[in-house]
Amino acid sequence: MRILLEPPAAKLATVYATEEQIAEMRAVLETMTVHPAGENYEGYRDFAIRDAHLHRLIAEASGNPLIVDALTRLHAHTHSYRLYFKVGIAEETNQEHQQIVEAIAARNADAAGEAMIRHIKASNDRLAAVYKELQA
Repeated sequence: MRILLEPPAAKLATVYATEEQIAEMRAVLETMTVHPAGENYEGYRDFAIRDAHLHRLIAEASGNPLIVDALTRLHAHTHSYRLYFKVGIAEETNQEHQQIVEAIAARNADAAGEAMIRHIKASNDRLAAVYKELQA
């Protein structure tokens, strides 16, 4: 569902995001960089909350309330992070988020959509590795 909803949301955000929304995305991203996932579950949980907040801001900036509602009801970030706790993903995730936000700020729809696709696929790959570990 995320791959169906979030890349179009990122593309739409390049058109509809206000400068204030972009500034808020950058501020959330900055908190994720300054306070990355910690050495314990609580730090990781806080990082996950900021991650979900950033994705919600992008969805809201799309100007499409149906996308916002669908992603909110999906609770994708909440469920993914319950399953996946690994110290060290913050840097990878932050780099991916940075590419998305900067593409939105540059009003480059293709780049924003592609960056979101890469991010979701990378996130899925990280989760797939955990699933394999659990099955072993």
